[in-house]
Amino acid sequence: MNPLRLLLRTLVSGLFIVAGLLKLRDADLTLIAVYQYQLMSWESAGVLAATLPWIEIAGGVGIWISKVRLGGATLCLGLTALFIVALGSAVARDLDVSCGCFGTSDLHVTALKRLGEDIGLLVLCVGLWRSELHRLRAQLQFEADTV
Repeated sequence: MNPLRLLLRTLVSGLFIVAGLLKLRDADLTLIAVYQYQLMSWESAGVLAATLPWIEIAGGVGIWISKVRLGGATLCLGLTALFIVALGSAVARDLDVSCGCFGTSDLHVTALKRLGEDIGLLVLCVGLWRSELHRLRAQLQFEADTV
């Protein structure tokens, strides 16, 4: 296995699994963190706050399951893009939000700082996604050549 691919999988999956678990640990804070972005109603924020941690965990775990690895990487990439849009919107509207990305452990982190971190995570997710796409293409080509 490619060491860079292994490092990317470990970093991205670890971040998403830990973030999801921390959100599950404090569901009320997760709901407040989602609602403070002022992008949806309280009820919609409740649905998102209840499902988002499980989606993050599914993406992080999916990265390690060979049959759904590309799907897991795609999910993490999509979530990161969504987080960037939400944080960018909050920063643009000058909202004083705590990200809520890692439960209560990141209450002191500004949205602008977290936005920069999420852009870095996006780069990692794109790298992982491209790596998995190339791996899958090579695997499919190998299987086609052996038939």
